Amino acid sequence: MARFLATPIAVLLSLASQAYGDDMAPIIEKVRAHEAAYDDFRIKFTRRYSLKAPTVRLETMIRDREHVVDYVIKGAKYRYRLEGFEDPVKGDRLRLDITRISDGKDTRYLDGRAIANILHNTTAIDYEIYTPHLLLLPNFGVDGPLSRILGGRSASEKRRITVEPAGEEEVRGWPCQVVKIAHHRIEDDPDVVKLWLSVKQNHLPIKTEGFNPEVSRTSPVETGEVEALREVEPGLWFPTASSVVVYDPFELAKGRRTALGIHQFKAEAITLRPQVDDSLFTELTIPDGVPVIEADGDRILRRYVQGE
Repeated sequence: MARFLATPIAVLLSLASQAYGDDMAPIIEKVRAHEAAYDDFRIKFTRRYSLKAPTVRLETMIRDREHVVDYVIKGAKYRYRLEGFEDPVKGDRLRLDITRISDGKDTRYLDGRAIANILHNTTAIDYEIYTPHLLLLPNFGVDGPLSRILGGRSASEKRRITVEPAGEEEVRGWPCQVVKIAHHRIEDDPDVVKLWLSVKQNHLPIKTEGFNPEVSRTSPVETGEVEALREVEPGLWFPTASSVVVYDPFELAKGRRTALGIHQFKAEAITLRPQVDDSLFTELTIPDGVPVIEADGDRILRRYVQGE
């Protein structure tokens, strides 16, 4: 999948940490308990990105992006279908047609007519597709559930990360527990991401702010907010609309808050416990002429062209 622009949140959340106090333990347990409820559903949604007015317009930047997604998950099984486009600042529109399936044992991937992968003994859920607790952080290198991010192990022992509660606040009338994750690259000047967890809506993050002290100590380089929540069944909430704004760092350094780009999410349909045939997770038709790589873990078993 194409990834969105890198931000300090990418650094913070791709590095889980053990550095949390006893007062974080109840929050982590509540998040973990709620995460377990989101393991059998189907969702159809659209993600859009639009580049606004950056100070530096790089040719490799994406100007506009639209992804239309149909995603089904049943425990360790899932099917993900993406259609859409990406318009670079310079160059032609890129059409996207991607399918990824997993039967709980093997994973298969098809990128249009460009390439296919068959990955044996590779079943991990891709948390960037759609995870309610990570909706505001979908394309930042997140490699695990939020509960693990809040209480896991650092990817590098040389990087000190701390996680702590930061009080209680209301967002749009919803009571929230605020959590702060700090990445201490510089001892007294860490990068920080703040999450507002809605206590009445399954501890879903409904607001985020990311700070980079090298850009600004007072203004976030990125803000995210859930704009709509739907109670699909009593006690089970799904975020159905959100936006994430990334700010131009050059403008922020001058004290001006100018949007660099905006990511938007909108769910069209959500179905709990969908009735689908198991072949949805096992059968992927690869067109003739498509290059295929078949692997088991890190070991490539063979390369071939389908139909030859």
